[in-house]
Amino acid sequence: MDTSLTPDKEDLLSILESMSDAFCAVDEQWRLIYINGRAEQITHVNGPDLLGKLIWDAFPETIGSAFYDHYHLKSAEGIRLRVEVFCPQAEAWLEVNAMPSPLGLAFYFRDVTKERKSSADLAQLAEQMFSQHAYLETLLRHVPVGVVISEAPSGRVLYGNERMEEILGHPIVPPKNVTEYAVWRGYHPNGRPYEPHEWPLARAVTSGEVVCGEEIHIERPDGVRLALLVSAAPIRDRLGKILAGIVVDQDITDRKQTLDSMENCVRLEKLARREAEQANRFKDQFIAMVSHELRTPLTPVALSLAALELDSHLPENLHDEVAMLRRNVEIETQLIDDLLDITSISNGKFRLDIQRTGIHALLRQVQEIVEGDVHLKSQKVTLDLKAQHDTVGGDPVRLHQVFWNIVKNAIKFTPRGGEITIQTSNPSVSTIEIEVKDGGVGIAAEDLSRIFGVFEQGDQGVHRQFGGLGIGLTICKTIIDLHGGGIRAHSDGRGKGSVFLVELPTAPAIEGRAVVKPDRTKLADSIHVLLVEDHEDTLRVMRRLLEMLGYKLATARSSSAALNFAATNDFDVLVSDIGLPDVSGHELVRQVKKIRDVPAVAISGFGSKSDIEKSLQAGFCAHLTKPLNFDLLHKTLQNVVSKVNSNAARLVIPAQ
Repeated sequence: MDTSLTPDKEDLLSILESMSDAFCAVDEQWRLIYINGRAEQITHVNGPDLLGKLIWDAFPETIGSAFYDHYHLKSAEGIRLRVEVFCPQAEAWLEVNAMPSPLGLAFYFRDVTKERKSSADLAQLAEQMFSQHAYLETLLRHVPVGVVISEAPSGRVLYGNERMEEILGHPIVPPKNVTEYAVWRGYHPNGRPYEPHEWPLARAVTSGEVVCGEEIHIERPDGVRLALLVSAAPIRDRLGKILAGIVVDQDITDRKQTLDSMENCVRLEKLARREAEQANRFKDQFIAMVSHELRTPLTPVALSLAALELDSHLPENLHDEVAMLRRNVEIETQLIDDLLDITSISNGKFRLDIQRTGIHALLRQVQEIVEGDVHLKSQKVTLDLKAQHDTVGGDPVRLHQVFWNIVKNAIKFTPRGGEITIQTSNPSVSTIEIEVKDGGVGIAAEDLSRIFGVFEQGDQGVHRQFGGLGIGLTICKTIIDLHGGGIRAHSDGRGKGSVFLVELPTAPAIEGRAVVKPDRTKLADSIHVLLVEDHEDTLRVMRRLLEMLGYKLATARSSSAALNFAATNDFDVLVSDIGLPDVSGHELVRQVKKIRDVPAVAISGFGSKSDIEKSLQAGFCAHLTKPLNFDLLHKTLQNVVSKVNSNAARLVIPAQ
C-alpha cells in the first residue's frame, strides 16, 4: 500500500483492500499509485514493487491491446469505459471498467474467463473461418470432388461447392437439420434407401464417426443414377468437441461401369502372363536341350583335334588345318555359351563366384589362348601391364570370358599384320583400368552408343563379313556391371581402330597365388580312371587321349556296368557323363561312393549354375561342360586325385 497517501483516506483504503474486484489507480502521467490485494492476486505481481512505474512498463503486454487503445485514447476525454481483454499473466479474460479521477484514472477489473469459456472456441473458429473464407472458397470451388460442410450437432448445411451441385444435378438447398437429409435420394449397393441418419455426413456430425470410401448410389431429378464414393469426418476443436462435419463425394459411375471389363482384362493379363512364363520356361528348356545336343557331338571333335595336335606324326602341312578346325569348334562353343548366358541374364539368374583374382594373370592367360589366332593372321599382341594393384574381388571365369571376348573381337576386326595392345593402369589405388586397343575397322560414331545392346552389331556390312550373334559385348557389360565396374568403347570412326576400356574396383592382393598352366607332358601312369560315357565317339576319343598321357583306363557305357566294375575293382577317380541310359550320373556317383570313396568328375552338355549345383550336391567334386577342353580335363584329374588344393573337392569348372 502507498504510505504517501494521507491518513484521512485510511478508511477508503480499507474498503478498497476488502473489495472482491481488483482495483488500480494511475496518475495523470500513467504512473501506478495504487494496487489492491485482489489485483496483485489476479495479475501475479507484487504491488509495492510496481508503484511509481508507468503502467506500460509494469504491464508491457498491454501495449497495443484493446486496453491500451481504449484507455490511452479516451482517458483525456473523461469518458467512462468498459472492455474485456485477455491477461497473459493471469491466463484469464478480464472485464475492465475505467473512470476518470482527480488524480488521473481509476479502474477495477474482475475475472470473466468462465463466462467466456463456452463461446470462446466458437468465436475463435468463426474468426478463423471468416479470415480464411476467400481462400477456402477458391480452394473448394476448384477441387474435382463434391464437398459439403455442415455444423454440429444439428447437421445444418453451411457450404456446398459447385462440383457437388453438378453431381446432384441441381443447386443445393441447404437442409436445416439431419432429418432434412431425406431430400437426397440415396441407396445402398443392395438397393436399400438411405435413412437420413445413415448418411455419412449425419454420422460425422452426430457421433463423430469417420467414414472412408462408402459406396452410395443416388438418383438425380433427371433420372440419372450415379455411383458415388463417399468419405466423411468430423471437424473438432482443440478439446475434441465436434464443431462441424465435412463430406467428400467422388463420382465413380464410369469406374463401376468399366469394372467388369477391367476385371476381365486383369484375368486375361494374368492368363497371358502365365502363358508367357510357361513359354519362357519352355524356351529356356529348349535352349538348354539344344545346347546339350550341340555340345555332345562337338566333344569328340574337340578332343580329336586336341589328340591330333599332340600327335608328333601329324604332317606339317596339316597343322594349320587342325588349328583352323579347333578355332571353329571354339567359336561354335562360344556361341552356345553366349546363348545360355543371355538367357540367364534375361531371367535374372546370372550369378558370380566372387574371389580375389589377379587381372594380370588372366590377361596373360588370354594372350596364350589366342596365340594361335594371332599367329594365323601375322598379328602382334602386346601386353603393357603397368598397374601396381591388379587384384580384384571377382569371378575369375567370368572376367576371363570378358577379356577373351574383347581380345578375340580385336583380333577378328584387325587386318592381317595389325597390332593389338593390352594395357593396364591404376587411375587410383582403388581402381584398375584395362585398355584393349586395336587398329581394326573401327566403330562408327552412331554405333558407339548401342554396341553393348543385345543383338547389336553396329555396321551390318562389317558384321556380315565377320559373323557373330552380337550378344558377346552385352554379356561382357553385364559381367562388369555385376562386379561394380564399367565398360565403354571409343573409336575415331570407321577404319581408325577401336579402344575398349574396362574399369574394376581393386582388392587387397593375396601372396603366393599363381596361375598354373596345364602341363601336357606330365604323365599320369599311376592314376586309374573309370570313364563312364554312353556316347560312343566321345568315349573312344577320350580313352585315346587319356591313354596317350598314361592314364590307366576302364570304361563303361551305363551306370549298371560302372557299378559292377566298382564293386570288384580299384580305381582312383570316376569320370562320368550325367545323361546315362539307365540312371543319371548323379545317382551313379551316390552309389559308387557307398562302395568306395573316390573323387568324381562330372561331364555334361548342361552347364548352367543349377546344373553345376546339382552335380556338387550329388557328390561330384568338379563339373566340366562339353565340349571338353583337354588341358582343363587333364588339370582337373591331376588336382582331384593329388588333392593339391585342399578345396579341390569342390571345383566348379565351366567350359573354356
